[in-house]
Amino acid sequence: MSGLKEDSLEKLKSKLSLSPGKTPVYLNLNTKSRKSVQILVGEDLFVTPNETLMNDIKELVGESRLKVNV
Repeated sequence: MSGLKEDSLEKLKSKLSLSPGKTPVYLNLNTKSRKSVQILVGEDLFVTPNETLMNDIKELVGESRLKVNV
C-alpha cells in the first residue's frame, strides 16, 4: 500500500464494503524503516470475491499490488 495517494485506503474501504462476505482481506503495509506489516481488516470489510471487486481494486492500487490466495 505504500506509494499510494492518501485517500486510497478510504477508497479501498468503500470498494470492499460493496461486496460484503466472509472472505478475510489482508493489507500489507511497508513502514518507513523498510519493514512490512500485514493487517487483517475488520470483519465488517470481509468480502465475497468477484470479478468486479478484483477489477476495482486493481484499478485503485495497481495490478502488481493485488494478490489473491485461495
